[in-house]
Amino acid sequence: MDLESANDTLCPGDTVARSKPETDIEQHVLGTKVKLSDGTDALVFSRTPRNKDLLFGYSCHICGVVCLYGERMLQIHIAGRKHQARLNVTVFDAEQYRASLVAKPKRKLIFFFCDDIEKMD
Repeated sequence: MDLESANDTLCPGDTVARSKPETDIEQHVLGTKVKLSDGTDALVFSRTPRNKDLLFGYSCHICGVVCLYGERMLQIHIAGRKHQARLNVTVFDAEQYRASLVAKPKRKLIFFFCDDIEKMD
C-alpha cells in the first residue's frame, strides 16, 4: 500500500471530504449563511465527523434538524418544502437559531400494557 492510498482510507471520526459529492457540499453548501436578528451572519449547516458507517452527519440550523447522515439525505432535506420556505425568510431570530445548536435531550418512551382493565362503576 502506498502513502497516497493510505491517506485515502476512510475511518469513523474522519473529517476530511474525499469524494466528489462530499467536496461539492463542502465548497457550495456548508458555507451558506443567513442574517440573524442581532445583525450577525450564521451558517445554515454544520458537519460532524464520519460515523461508524463512514458517513458525515449534517445539521440544518434553520430547521433544527440534526443527524442527516450522508450527502444524499442532506440533498433531500435541502430540496424539501419546509427548508425552502425557511430560506425565504430575510432575517432569522438569533435566539431561536442559537437554541437549535443546543443538543436536544432524547426522549424515552415508556409503554404500559394492561391485560386486565376493570371498568370503574
